Amino acid sequence: MSAYKQIIKSRSEFSLIYSAAEFHCSLIDKKIISELCKFGREFMTSSEDSGLINVWEEICVQTQTEESVNWDAYEDLMMNVIQMIIEREPEPVKDLIGYIASLDISDNLPELDENSWVYDEDVIYSSLLDRIVQMALDYENDRISEFKANYFNTDDDEEDDFQEDDDFEN
Repeated sequence: MSAYKQIIKSRSEFSLIYSAAEFHCSLIDKKIISELCKFGREFMTSSEDSGLINVWEEICVQTQTEESVNWDAYEDLMMNVIQMIIEREPEPVKDLIGYIASLDISDNLPELDENSWVYDEDVIYSSLLDRIVQMALDYENDRISEFKANYFNTDDDEEDDFQEDDDFEN
């Protein structure tokens, strides 16, 4: 087999592995978010009249606007949920996700032979946390939109405020 065909095959194999990992991660993401949705008003720090109904929505608002002083508690909660979900996954799934996640940190590791990789649960947890935070940045529903509209200035409001400030300076 020529070197060119080996390169193409290697990329194809990696693509398959990456796709399988992405498939399992997306299922795990849904499980994590589902668990976060189970944490209701008693676990939230926003006021009763916020309109938000669960911790997931509050995490979404905070990632999209600004983190509250309680953000560390939300990160800890997300990490605990991630750990709980990962513990339930079969070993081959953990290995698959661990392998792909380890590629992101491989530049910072000592040289390994081509058949070795480092399995580190913390890397898996961190990778999944990054995914969940990114999903929270992108997630929107009517309650979140209404909360942001009621409690945070829009860009148009900020421009109006700036123009008003200019009027006072003249």
